Amino acid sequence: GPDRIGPDPLAVLAALFAHPLFTRLRAIGINDAYLYEYMGGDEWDNEWTSRADEVCELIASSGKLAGMRSFALRDRFSQRGMHELLGSNLLASVERLAFDMGSVDRSQARDLIAAMPNLRAIQVGNQAIALRDIQDILPSTLVEIGGGILHYDDVTIFEAKVGPHIERMTANIPDSYATFSRLRSLDVRHAAISGPSQGDAAYQRATAFAASPLPALRELHPFADLTTDELLMIVEAFGAQLACLDLTGTHQEATPELRARVAGHIRTGPYRVSETFLEATTNTREPGLGCGLVTLRTS
Repeated sequence: GPDRIGPDPLAVLAALFAHPLFTRLRAIGINDAYLYEYMGGDEWDNEWTSRADEVCELIASSGKLAGMRSFALRDRFSQRGMHELLGSNLLASVERLAFDMGSVDRSQARDLIAAMPNLRAIQVGNQAIALRDIQDILPSTLVEIGGGILHYDDVTIFEAKVGPHIERMTANIPDSYATFSRLRSLDVRHAAISGPSQGDAAYQRATAFAASPLPALRELHPFADLTTDELLMIVEAFGAQLACLDLTGTHQEATPELRARVAGHIRTGPYRVSETFLEATTNTREPGLGCGLVTLRTS
Protein backbone atom coordinates (compact mmCIF):
# COMPACT_ATOMS: atom_id res chain seq x y z
CA GLY A 1 0.00 0.00 0.00
CA PRO A 2 1.02 3.68 -0.21
CA ASP A 3 3.37 5.22 2.33
CA ARG A 4 2.35 8.46 3.98
CA ILE A 5 4.64 11.44 3.42
CA GLY A 6 4.50 13.71 6.41
CA PRO A 7 1.84 13.93 9.13
CA ASP A 8 -1.90 13.70 8.75
CA PRO A 9 -3.13 17.32 8.86
CA LEU A 10 -6.15 16.31 10.95
CA ALA A 11 -3.89 14.98 13.69
CA VAL A 12 -1.84 18.18 13.60
CA LEU A 13 -4.97 20.35 13.90
CA ALA A 14 -6.44 18.19 16.65
CA ALA A 15 -3.22 18.64 18.65
CA LEU A 16 -3.32 22.39 18.01
CA PHE A 17 -6.95 22.62 19.14
CA ALA A 18 -6.11 20.69 22.32
CA HIS A 19 -3.20 22.95 23.26
CA PRO A 20 -3.97 24.98 26.41
CA LEU A 21 -2.81 28.22 24.76
CA PHE A 22 -5.13 27.82 21.77
CA THR A 23 -7.86 29.75 23.58
CA ARG A 24 -5.71 32.88 23.29
CA LEU A 25 -5.81 32.84 19.51
CA ARG A 26 -8.12 35.18 17.65
CA ALA A 27 -7.06 34.34 14.10
CA ILE A 28 -6.32 31.03 12.38
CA GLY A 29 -5.32 30.28 8.81
CA ILE A 30 -5.27 26.69 7.55
CA ASN A 31 -3.18 25.92 4.49
CA ASP A 32 -1.89 22.74 2.83
CA ALA A 33 -4.34 20.41 4.59
CA TYR A 34 -3.48 17.54 2.28
CA LEU A 35 -2.59 13.93 2.90
CA TYR A 36 0.50 13.11 0.83
CA GLU A 37 1.25 9.48 -0.03
CA TYR A 38 4.09 7.78 -1.91
CA MET A 39 2.78 5.11 -4.26
CA GLY A 40 6.03 3.13 -4.69
CA GLY A 41 7.30 4.11 -8.14
CA ASP A 42 9.84 6.89 -8.70
CA GLU A 43 10.04 10.19 -6.80
CA TRP A 44 7.19 11.60 -8.88
CA ASP A 45 4.79 8.77 -8.03
CA ASN A 46 2.90 10.61 -5.30
CA GLU A 47 -0.75 11.15 -4.54
CA TRP A 48 -2.33 13.92 -2.55
CA THR A 49 -5.80 14.11 -1.07
CA SER A 50 -7.40 17.28 0.25
CA ARG A 51 -8.60 16.98 3.84
CA ALA A 52 -10.38 20.34 3.79
CA ASP A 53 -13.83 18.82 4.25
CA GLU A 54 -12.57 16.80 7.20
CA VAL A 55 -11.03 19.99 8.59
CA CYS A 56 -14.46 21.63 8.47
CA GLU A 57 -15.93 18.62 10.24
CA LEU A 58 -13.24 18.78 12.93
CA ILE A 59 -13.89 22.48 13.47
CA ALA A 60 -17.62 21.84 13.76
CA SER A 61 -17.28 18.93 16.18
CA SER A 62 -14.65 20.61 18.37
CA GLY A 63 -16.26 24.07 18.51
CA LYS A 64 -12.80 25.60 18.31
CA LEU A 65 -13.73 28.40 15.93
CA ALA A 66 -15.85 30.06 18.61
CA GLY A 67 -14.53 33.53 19.38
CA MET A 68 -12.22 33.71 16.34
CA ARG A 69 -12.12 37.08 14.64
CA SER A 70 -10.28 35.90 11.51
CA PHE A 71 -10.52 32.60 9.68
CA ALA A 72 -8.87 31.36 6.47
CA LEU A 73 -9.15 28.01 4.73
CA ARG A 74 -6.79 27.91 1.77
CA ASP A 75 -7.53 24.36 0.59
CA ARG A 76 -10.12 22.80 -1.71
CA PHE A 77 -13.31 22.15 0.25
CA SER A 78 -16.68 21.05 -1.09
CA GLN A 79 -20.32 21.65 -0.25
CA ARG A 80 -20.07 18.81 2.25
CA GLY A 81 -17.46 20.62 4.31
CA MET A 82 -19.30 23.93 4.10
CA HIS A 83 -22.48 22.21 5.31
CA GLU A 84 -20.63 21.13 8.47
CA LEU A 85 -19.09 24.56 8.99
CA LEU A 86 -22.41 26.34 8.65
CA GLY A 87 -24.11 23.85 10.93
CA SER A 88 -21.60 24.53 13.69
CA ASN A 89 -22.95 28.05 14.38
CA LEU A 90 -19.38 29.16 15.15
CA LEU A 91 -18.99 32.00 12.65
CA ALA A 92 -20.75 34.86 14.45
CA SER A 93 -17.50 36.37 15.76
CA VAL A 94 -15.63 36.22 12.43
CA GLU A 95 -14.74 39.64 11.01
CA ARG A 96 -12.19 38.58 8.36
CA LEU A 97 -12.76 35.55 6.12
CA ALA A 98 -10.45 34.20 3.41
CA PHE A 99 -10.87 31.29 1.00
CA ASP A 100 -8.66 30.30 -1.94
CA MET A 101 -10.26 27.21 -3.45
CA GLY A 102 -13.44 25.31 -2.93
CA SER A 103 -17.00 24.99 -4.01
CA VAL A 104 -20.24 26.19 -2.43
CA ASP A 105 -23.64 26.63 -3.98
CA ARG A 106 -25.59 29.90 -3.95
CA SER A 107 -27.66 28.95 -0.90
CA GLN A 108 -24.59 28.06 1.16
CA ALA A 109 -22.77 31.22 0.07
CA ARG A 110 -25.64 33.40 1.22
CA ASP A 111 -26.01 31.46 4.49
CA LEU A 112 -22.30 31.97 5.08
CA ILE A 113 -22.56 35.76 4.81
CA ALA A 114 -25.67 35.78 7.00
CA ALA A 115 -23.76 33.86 9.68
CA MET A 116 -21.16 36.66 10.02
CA PRO A 117 -22.99 39.87 11.00
CA ASN A 118 -19.72 41.65 11.86
CA LEU A 119 -17.91 40.85 8.61
CA ARG A 120 -15.34 43.53 7.72
CA ALA A 121 -13.13 41.80 5.15
CA ILE A 122 -13.51 38.92 2.72
CA GLN A 123 -11.36 37.15 0.15
CA VAL A 124 -13.47 35.00 -2.13
CA GLY A 125 -10.43 33.34 -3.72
CA ASN A 126 -10.55 31.51 -7.03
CA GLN A 127 -14.33 31.54 -7.15
CA ALA A 128 -14.57 29.50 -3.94
CA ILE A 129 -17.52 31.81 -3.37
CA ALA A 130 -19.12 33.29 -6.47
CA LEU A 131 -19.24 37.02 -5.84
CA ARG A 132 -22.43 37.34 -7.87
CA ASP A 133 -24.18 35.11 -5.29
CA ILE A 134 -23.45 37.37 -2.32
CA GLN A 135 -22.82 40.90 -3.54
CA ASP A 136 -26.35 42.11 -2.85
CA ILE A 137 -26.24 40.94 0.80
CA LEU A 138 -22.72 41.96 1.80
CA PRO A 139 -23.10 44.03 4.99
CA SER A 140 -22.31 47.73 5.20
CA THR A 141 -19.62 46.85 7.76
CA LEU A 142 -17.55 45.33 4.92
CA VAL A 143 -14.60 47.58 4.09
CA GLU A 144 -12.15 45.19 2.40
CA ILE A 145 -12.58 42.74 -0.46
CA GLY A 146 -10.22 40.57 -2.47
CA GLY A 147 -10.75 38.44 -5.54
CA GLY A 148 -13.94 37.87 -7.42
CA ILE A 149 -15.12 38.05 -11.02
CA LEU A 150 -18.28 39.70 -12.24
CA HIS A 151 -19.78 40.24 -15.67
CA TYR A 152 -22.29 42.58 -17.26
CA ASP A 153 -25.22 43.59 -15.03
CA ASP A 154 -23.60 42.09 -11.93
CA VAL A 155 -20.89 44.75 -12.09
CA THR A 156 -23.47 47.52 -11.86
CA ILE A 157 -24.94 45.92 -8.74
CA PHE A 158 -21.48 45.70 -7.16
CA GLU A 159 -20.75 49.35 -7.89
CA ALA A 160 -24.04 50.44 -6.32
CA LYS A 161 -24.23 48.05 -3.34
CA VAL A 162 -20.61 47.54 -2.33
CA GLY A 163 -18.63 50.44 -3.79
CA PRO A 164 -19.71 53.17 -1.34
CA HIS A 165 -18.29 51.42 1.77
CA ILE A 166 -15.16 49.68 0.42
CA GLU A 167 -11.82 51.04 1.68
CA ARG A 168 -9.42 48.34 0.41
CA MET A 169 -9.76 46.23 -2.71
CA THR A 170 -7.48 43.69 -4.38
CA ALA A 171 -9.44 43.08 -7.55
CA ASN A 172 -10.46 44.96 -10.67
CA ILE A 173 -14.19 44.36 -10.46
CA PRO A 174 -15.94 47.62 -11.37
CA ASP A 175 -16.18 49.21 -14.79
CA SER A 176 -16.45 52.59 -13.08
CA TYR A 177 -14.99 53.73 -9.77
CA ALA A 178 -17.44 56.61 -9.43
CA THR A 179 -19.09 55.20 -6.28
CA PHE A 180 -15.83 54.26 -4.50
CA SER A 181 -15.48 57.48 -2.53
CA ARG A 182 -13.92 55.73 0.51
CA LEU A 183 -11.43 53.56 -1.38
CA ARG A 184 -7.99 54.09 0.16
CA SER A 185 -5.98 51.11 -1.11
CA LEU A 186 -6.34 49.53 -4.55
CA ASP A 187 -4.26 46.56 -5.69
CA VAL A 188 -5.00 45.62 -9.31
CA ARG A 189 -1.63 44.04 -10.14
CA HIS A 190 -3.29 40.97 -11.66
CA ALA A 191 -5.66 42.89 -13.96
CA ALA A 192 -5.09 44.23 -17.47
CA ILE A 193 -6.81 47.30 -18.88
CA SER A 194 -4.41 48.74 -21.46
CA GLY A 195 -6.09 49.45 -24.77
CA PRO A 196 -9.76 49.85 -25.69
CA SER A 197 -12.66 48.10 -24.06
CA GLN A 198 -13.74 44.95 -25.85
CA GLY A 199 -16.40 45.85 -28.36
CA ASP A 200 -15.92 49.60 -27.96
CA ALA A 201 -12.73 50.94 -29.51
CA ALA A 202 -13.60 54.48 -28.40
CA TYR A 203 -13.60 53.57 -24.68
CA GLN A 204 -10.01 53.64 -23.45
CA ARG A 205 -10.04 51.95 -20.06
CA ALA A 206 -6.80 53.42 -18.72
CA THR A 207 -8.01 56.90 -19.60
CA ALA A 208 -11.35 56.22 -17.93
CA PHE A 209 -9.63 55.02 -14.75
CA ALA A 210 -7.42 58.14 -14.64
CA ALA A 211 -10.59 60.23 -14.77
CA SER A 212 -12.21 58.37 -11.85
CA PRO A 213 -13.15 60.38 -8.76
CA LEU A 214 -11.16 58.63 -6.02
CA PRO A 215 -10.66 61.30 -3.36
CA ALA A 216 -9.58 58.89 -0.60
CA LEU A 217 -7.05 56.89 -2.66
CA ARG A 218 -3.69 56.72 -0.88
CA GLU A 219 -2.18 53.42 -2.07
CA LEU A 220 -2.10 52.04 -5.60
CA HIS A 221 -0.56 48.93 -7.12
CA PRO A 222 -1.37 49.64 -10.77
CA PHE A 223 -2.60 47.41 -13.55
CA ALA A 224 -0.30 44.76 -14.97
CA ASP A 225 -0.15 45.85 -18.59
CA LEU A 226 0.13 49.64 -18.50
CA THR A 227 2.45 51.36 -20.90
CA THR A 228 4.80 53.97 -19.49
CA ASP A 229 2.63 56.74 -20.92
CA GLU A 230 -0.52 55.25 -19.37
CA LEU A 231 1.17 54.94 -15.97
CA LEU A 232 2.29 58.57 -16.19
CA MET A 233 -1.27 59.60 -17.03
CA ILE A 234 -2.65 57.75 -13.98
CA VAL A 235 0.06 59.14 -11.72
CA GLU A 236 -0.65 62.63 -13.04
CA ALA A 237 -4.23 62.13 -11.87
CA PHE A 238 -3.57 60.62 -8.43
CA GLY A 239 0.10 61.09 -7.58
CA ALA A 240 -0.35 64.15 -5.39
CA GLN A 241 -2.59 62.18 -3.02
CA LEU A 242 -0.66 58.88 -2.99
CA ALA A 243 1.26 57.73 0.07
CA CYS A 244 2.48 54.68 -1.86
CA LEU A 245 2.77 53.76 -5.52
CA ASP A 246 3.68 50.07 -5.57
CA LEU A 247 5.46 48.94 -8.74
CA THR A 248 6.85 45.66 -7.39
CA GLY A 249 6.65 42.83 -9.88
CA THR A 250 6.19 45.14 -12.87
CA HIS A 251 8.52 46.29 -15.64
CA GLN A 252 8.05 49.89 -14.56
CA GLU A 253 10.82 51.86 -12.87
CA ALA A 254 10.78 54.80 -10.48
CA THR A 255 11.85 57.34 -13.07
CA PRO A 256 12.41 61.03 -12.27
CA GLU A 257 9.14 61.75 -14.07
CA LEU A 258 7.26 59.44 -11.71
CA ARG A 259 9.03 60.67 -8.59
CA ALA A 260 8.15 64.24 -9.46
CA ARG A 261 4.46 63.33 -9.54
CA VAL A 262 4.13 61.02 -6.50
CA ALA A 263 3.83 62.67 -3.10
CA GLY A 264 4.74 59.57 -1.13
CA HIS A 265 6.86 56.45 -1.54
CA ILE A 266 7.44 54.42 -4.73
CA ARG A 267 8.08 50.72 -4.15
CA THR A 268 10.05 48.81 -6.78
CA GLY A 269 11.67 45.41 -7.04
CA PRO A 270 10.56 41.80 -7.51
CA TYR A 271 7.06 40.51 -6.98
CA ARG A 272 5.93 40.38 -3.37
CA VAL A 273 2.94 38.62 -1.92
CA SER A 274 0.21 40.96 -0.70
CA GLU A 275 0.27 41.81 2.98
CA THR A 276 -1.14 39.41 5.56
CA PHE A 277 -4.92 39.40 5.46
CA LEU A 278 -5.73 37.77 8.77
CA GLU A 279 -4.56 40.39 11.26
CA ALA A 280 -7.72 40.86 13.26
CA THR A 281 -6.82 44.36 14.44
CA THR A 282 -6.12 45.69 10.95
CA ASN A 283 -7.29 49.23 10.43
CA THR A 284 -8.00 49.90 6.77
CA ARG A 285 -6.82 53.47 7.26
CA GLU A 286 -3.32 52.21 8.00
CA PRO A 287 -0.88 51.33 5.20
CA GLY A 288 -1.85 48.15 3.40
CA LEU A 289 0.89 47.80 0.77
CA GLY A 290 3.78 47.56 3.20
CA CYS A 291 5.25 51.00 2.65
CA GLY A 292 5.12 52.15 6.27
CA LEU A 293 3.79 55.50 7.37
CA VAL A 294 4.33 58.19 4.73
CA THR A 295 3.80 61.90 5.21
CA LEU A 296 2.35 63.42 2.08
CA ARG A 297 3.72 66.61 0.65
CA THR A 298 1.14 69.34 0.72
CA SER A 299 2.95 71.86 -1.43
